[in-house]
Amino acid sequence: PKIKGFLLFVEKKLLYYFTKNLKKKSNVIEIGCYHGKSTYFLCKGAQKNNSKVYSIDPFDRKYNGEKDFFKEIYKNKISKKEVHKTLTSYKLDNFELIEGLSEDISKGWNKQIDILFIDGNHSYEMVKQDYLGWSRFLKNGGRIIFHDSNKDNNIKNWEIGLEAPSKVVEEYLKAPKWSNILKCGSIVSAIKLK
Repeated sequence: PKIKGFLLFVEKKLLYYFTKNLKKKSNVIEIGCYHGKSTYFLCKGAQKNNSKVYSIDPFDRKYNGEKDFFKEIYKNKISKKEVHKTLTSYKLDNFELIEGLSEDISKGWNKQIDILFIDGNHSYEMVKQDYLGWSRFLKNGGRIIFHDSNKDNNIKNWEIGLEAPSKVVEEYLKAPKWSNILKCGSIVSAIKLK
């Protein structure tokens, strides 16, 4: 699709594959939507099993606390209404866009989830907060996915936020809680054991 975003070809395929292979009526949480590119691939896969994607993003609200690079990105973010229009133009209806900060949304969340995709604010504290706040809702056997977190990806021009997400992954994605750790592109993924 012609949707702005920052995904490698292999990452698009991986998001699609993970959601396509979920059990029926599963729940997917995406933290960080931007213009909806990753949401598109999550939804396309989730359509295969009647699953739903909940995408959390501040959308076009003013945002502080990121590096200068991210300030430029946030300046060009679009509204929740525009993202909704884009996704529905591709015949997608298995999603809910939730406007706000993931930290605030997690406080009122009450559903178990099958996939957690973390790709919001890339500062160390915020990635850690997303992990701690949302991984508790992930079912045993559920999958966590971190974007921009594979510092060993050998992609020389991939400079957006790798250090902080990679540090969170190194600190938290370990046995015995996590297994089947997969690294692909800038993505690191694992299965929750307990």
